[in-house]
Amino acid sequence: MDLVTLFFLVQKAAQTAVLSQWAAFVPPSPAQPARPALSSVAPKCGQDAFEPNDRRTDAKPLVARTADAIVCAHDTDWFYFEAVKGETYRVALFYDRGQVPERPTVFAPRRHVAVGTGYVGQGELGVSFLARRSGRHRIRIEHRGDEAVPYLLLVSVGALEER
Repeated sequence: MDLVTLFFLVQKAAQTAVLSQWAAFVPPSPAQPARPALSSVAPKCGQDAFEPNDRRTDAKPLVARTADAIVCAHDTDWFYFEAVKGETYRVALFYDRGQVPERPTVFAPRRHVAVGTGYVGQGELGVSFLARRSGRHRIRIEHRGDEAVPYLLLVSVGALEER
C-alpha cells in the first residue's frame, strides 16, 4: 500500500459529513494509482462548506488536512494548514470530471512567493516541499475554465517517493 493510499484511508476515517457527497473510495490496482472516486453529479458553485474563500485573507483551515470542495468557473479557493519547519509536505488535488483546475500553489508564512516543486499525475495535481519555517502555509487553487470542478485536497507529511 503506498503512502497516498494509506493517508487517504486514515483521513477518510477521520472525516465528518463534509465528505458525504463523495462516492466511496476506489481501491488501488497496479495499473491505476490510488485516488478517490468523485461524484458523477454536476457540481453547483457555492455548495461546498468553505465559501467564501476566494481571497488569501478568507483562507479556510484544512480540518484533518483535507478539503472536499468545488471550485467555480473563473474562481480561486484558498486554504491553510500549519506546517513544521524541516518537515516534507505534499499537497495533492484530486479531480475526476470537468475541466482541469490549476495545480495547487503553496505559500509559506508571511510570503507571497510560491514554494515547492509541482507534479501532475492521472487525475491528480500537486506540489511537494520542505517547510523552511513553521507556521501557517496557504494553498491557492485557481480555475480558469468555464465549468465548476469538484475536487479533494489532501496534505500529507513525511518523506514521499518522487513522481
